[in-house]
Amino acid sequence: MFTPLWLGAAVCIPDPQDLRSERLLEWLRQQQISVAHLPPALGQLLCLWAEGVGDGPPQLPALREVFFGGDVLTRRYVAAFRALAPQARITNFYGATETPQAMGYCVLGADDAVGGEEAAGDRRRQIPLGRGIEDVQLLVIHAAGQLCGVGELGEIWVRTAYLARGYLEGEQADQQRFLVNPFTR
Repeated sequence: MFTPLWLGAAVCIPDPQDLRSERLLEWLRQQQISVAHLPPALGQLLCLWAEGVGDGPPQLPALREVFFGGDVLTRRYVAAFRALAPQARITNFYGATETPQAMGYCVLGADDAVGGEEAAGDRRRQIPLGRGIEDVQLLVIHAAGQLCGVGELGEIWVRTAYLARGYLEGEQADQQRFLVNPFTR
């Protein structure tokens, strides 16, 4: 919220009744929202609501930047959202509870919404988390505590100075989640 204000932009917050229905589409259009940060589920709802309104999906001509974060983003929903706001650049954000901001991002090109949908359960349907922001590394670590290879499943670790100091009254959780970097030289 402070970033747009710092940059001289306005922060627009819809009324609660506008968040619960198709009226959110109209609100976005009326307010000429140009940048939106949405959870993928809300983006999906906007696309569903758009299908039920008028002869085609209503366009959001002012929307030029969309940041999705907080859940898995799929190519299918990116394609649906592009129909709603074809001129918008879409970015997938990744952050963790222990970090104060998005730690990783993936800016999607026009072709990132197609392909990879043919096989059910195929991981290619999901948009990647991308790379870490400046001074952040995203590591994928397997159960043995080593870096994963390409395509190997593991847990995402964030290596950065921008972590929280710990959990409030959570010393045991701190010991489990805030680990000494095993890859320090």
